[in-house]
Amino acid sequence: MSADAAPPDAPVASLSLEHFRLRGMEQGRLTGVSLAVHAIPDAFLLMHCGVGCKHKATSQLSTHDWGRGTVEREGWTEVGDAELIAGASDRLGPYLRSWVKRIDPGIVVVISVTFLELTGEDTRSVVAQEADTVACPVVFVDAQGTSGDLHTGYAATLVELARRIDWSPPPSRPRAVGVLGYLFDRYEGDHAGNLDQLRRLVADLGLEPGPILLSGSPWADLQQVRDCGFLVQLPYAAPKRRQLQRVLKRSRPVVEVELPVGLRGSTRFLLALARVVGLAEAPVARKAAARAQSVRTRLGAMAERLRGLRVAVFADLPLLAGTLSVLEELGVEVVLAGIRGPGFGGRDELCAALERLGAPVPPGLTVLVDPSLEAATQAVRARLGSLDGILASATELNAIATLPAEAFLEPDGGPRRATGPFTLELGFPCKQHHAIAVQPWMGFAGVLTWAQRLLDAPRLWDSGLGQR
Repeated sequence: MSADAAPPDAPVASLSLEHFRLRGMEQGRLTGVSLAVHAIPDAFLLMHCGVGCKHKATSQLSTHDWGRGTVEREGWTEVGDAELIAGASDRLGPYLRSWVKRIDPGIVVVISVTFLELTGEDTRSVVAQEADTVACPVVFVDAQGTSGDLHTGYAATLVELARRIDWSPPPSRPRAVGVLGYLFDRYEGDHAGNLDQLRRLVADLGLEPGPILLSGSPWADLQQVRDCGFLVQLPYAAPKRRQLQRVLKRSRPVVEVELPVGLRGSTRFLLALARVVGLAEAPVARKAAARAQSVRTRLGAMAERLRGLRVAVFADLPLLAGTLSVLEELGVEVVLAGIRGPGFGGRDELCAALERLGAPVPPGLTVLVDPSLEAATQAVRARLGSLDGILASATELNAIATLPAEAFLEPDGGPRRATGPFTLELGFPCKQHHAIAVQPWMGFAGVLTWAQRLLDAPRLWDSGLGQR
């Protein structure tokens, strides 16, 4: 935990102001469920919730994803005061049947909210009963806001979807590899590229790429993951790892890997999968080395433009580990790292993830765990004189952009630098960065995207003195 953080059950009197400040990862489980449903184009999200509470938890998707609208696959039961008093669960059946008749979804996901669950109604049981009245599968996901975050909700949805898949028959495609736990948050070129890279990594081993959960594929296609002889589990399934293991019942080998970001991350992905499949590691290592050298050759002299840059990075832990790894490969020094959200752990877990990637912990790295927006902004402000760039979500960058003009001045009134630090949007949500063309940030080819984005990143502030 950060230096001034306190345990969640600490007495109020012992808590610092930092405990109460707004954070960059304040999204609850409902946001994660919404992301997961959005990642299945023929899925529908039915929210058993109050009037006026419909899209507050999911509205960021509207600006984050320009590739596909969000509201067309969501509905709600419109619980008002009268329904809350008399009992609201009887609204679920009519709304469920009405929406299924209207849009014919491949699958329906139902959530409830905390204030309705506190009335004592058993929403899960009601959903199970009403599910028999429609033709498509219906699953209930616990999305109450009392605990957990975006990643908890996403992983919980993944588990409930996995429950709807019959894992008992032997795999019909024994050389196929399915992927569980990919965080698909928009229908844009960055994810299209990442999915291509994941399939390329599997194909590099002479194996057959299978479905990726979740990946923007329809529910019928996703279910075919049951035919795969091997499964790869990415870190975004980790919040519900045990539940997922119980669902799979050791029906096929599962290899847990870090995100294949950068040359090292992609190589470790290949070697981990090769070991589970039973392939000799030496040929795989040679192929990975050749792919890595091809990337270095393409970077060429451009890499020198990046070497020695000093940056701050704010991201969820799996993405942060991959980002630190690839930046080190590009010669970029990370001096400040902020772990968004508490769900994946703190500095120790970050160091462990870097070790699994084969990446060093940057010397002198300051790590903030679940920092507030204020703490993140002040940490950046304290380093403005030596910081070349900031990589973060739109949430952190929006807060940092509010720094006053005097923050960029030396004590004598002169500008700290001819140009202020560059900014690069990373993770969820992005507001300014959108990918029309295929732009992977995973896999070997993803390294080129990282280099290109760093070279093109806009500045947070410009004194106009750069050309003098």
